[in-house]
Amino acid sequence: AGAAPGRAPADVTAKWVVADGIGANENRARARDEALNNAREAALAEGVGLFVRSEVQTENSRLLSSKVYTLTQGFVGAHEVLSEKWEPDNVCRVTINAPVFLGKVADALVALGDQLRLVGNPRVVLAIQPPTGAPQLVREATEGTLRQLLKDERVNVVDAATLSQEKQRRLQNLRRLGEPEAADALELLNDVDLVLTGSASVVPQGQVTAYGIKGRFSSRAAVDLRAVCTATGQVLASYRAEAAHTQSNQDAASEIALSNAAREWMARGLGAVKLALCEPAQCYQLTVAGAESTAAVDQLVDALLASRFAREVPRRAFNAPVADVDVLYVGTADGLRRELEDQKAVPLQVKETTWRTLTLKLLPAQPKGG
Repeated sequence: AGAAPGRAPADVTAKWVVADGIGANENRARARDEALNNAREAALAEGVGLFVRSEVQTENSRLLSSKVYTLTQGFVGAHEVLSEKWEPDNVCRVTINAPVFLGKVADALVALGDQLRLVGNPRVVLAIQPPTGAPQLVREATEGTLRQLLKDERVNVVDAATLSQEKQRRLQNLRRLGEPEAADALELLNDVDLVLTGSASVVPQGQVTAYGIKGRFSSRAAVDLRAVCTATGQVLASYRAEAAHTQSNQDAASEIALSNAAREWMARGLGAVKLALCEPAQCYQLTVAGAESTAAVDQLVDALLASRFAREVPRRAFNAPVADVDVLYVGTADGLRRELEDQKAVPLQVKETTWRTLTLKLLPAQPKGG
């Protein structure tokens, strides 16, 4: 059960947040209550860094919104009303200052992670560092299991070998440091969303006797990882998982023990990983003039999907010479406009930008050498 409003749960840090809320009801008192509840939900979402996806993510939005509303009852303290304004039709707008009690809230949201469904193209890189001299199977078994579990959740696991030498050096720094440096994580932002970094080790136990029969081999493995967000450098999850296994030969026992330890880590850390990857992707509507063929529209879609912060293109419609394209993009409309103007694959001009729409015109391709 949550703590009473205005009183922090034990051992939980309070963060003060200014948040806005809106409510509308024929009854003015109820309109004000709705506005205050809306502001408290916004305060909690801001306080724990949770961003509910746009309306295109109906399933996740409903789930998270419901959870946020429930948690506000116990984890947002007594608020101070900074401003209150009334508009026609009994519309009430308020701004509040309220303490958000972190810790238990974050734990509750991490527990929610296994219910989330990731979409788009979230990217994770694995940076596992076995002890010096450890056999190759330590990294292979650990990363192989983590890679498959992440792929099952529709996460794109980036091969560290494809990164530039400078980015690989940053990964090495994250592997070695007890606490990752934010600068190293931030340098990886354009390539990946999250780094799973840390160590994996296995200790062969030799032959063991079971039921009076000697001849099976035992191994004990440990996987000690941190999930580091590249946007902030923040450690989102840090656990040590251990597992043991007995098998007919030593290598098989070690490999399975490592795999089981990796599964144990993911069972605990997946919620935090998925919440970190559940980004505030918004749906932007593009009206494209000068689209003379479906090939031209396809070329534009390819250019959009090549953008680091474009997640997917859920809809496109073509009626020459105009096309309508929806794109899920992590960022503002101005950010999307800049990316469209900076890309070189498709000549175009952005004519108008609003909060959720962009109007653009495709231009004739420049002749080669021109």
